Amino acid sequence: MIYPIISYEDGTEVTASKIDADGQVKVYIEKFDKKTDMFINAELLIPNAKIISSNGYSDEELNGFIEKYSAIQDDIIDYVKEKEKISA
Repeated sequence: MIYPIISYEDGTEVTASKIDADGQVKVYIEKFDKKTDMFINAELLIPNAKIISSNGYSDEELNGFIEKYSAIQDDIIDYVKEKEKISA
């Protein structure tokens, strides 16, 4: 299951996976890039703050994602836990 986290005005969508057996959550970041006429995306793992994959984002943007989503990782994990209770 994938849970919506936030949608930004620039079209960026952030979603999160359900919690795996190790307590990790994958955070997916995606938006359509008009310059390249394709979607760019990144996948990071919290609470480890590790980039798993990236397609189209710069290193600076990826570091910003790690900083931003690590700062709110507890909120994201709590949100996913709550959603999983509802869907159980």
